[in-house]
Amino acid sequence: MKANLKLWAMLLISHLALAIIPSLITENKLTAFIPYHSIFMPLDIFKSLVLPVYGQAGEEMFMAPITVLGWCLVVALWLIIHFGFAVLLSHLTNKGKATRTARLL
Repeated sequence: MKANLKLWAMLLISHLALAIIPSLITENKLTAFIPYHSIFMPLDIFKSLVLPVYGQAGEEMFMAPITVLGWCLVVALWLIIHFGFAVLLSHLTNKGKATRTARLL
């Protein structure tokens, strides 16, 4: 289980690093790709499920603000996705080790 948690933490940190660090160096379409789609792709999915993920937009606003529910759903979704990847990768690597250990015995 510790391997799962370590891998999960590494996946989360790498996702955050890929979303934040390139934007600090330079801002262009390529560096905005990961943060934009990491947030708005899940929000569009939840919006299609008729969940209130966007607030009311005023006249002077460029776009509607994201609600607290929207942010919670985005964070929960990425936590679940990365945990699933961590469990899958951990299972695949441990299965190979178990096979090698069985051959040695």
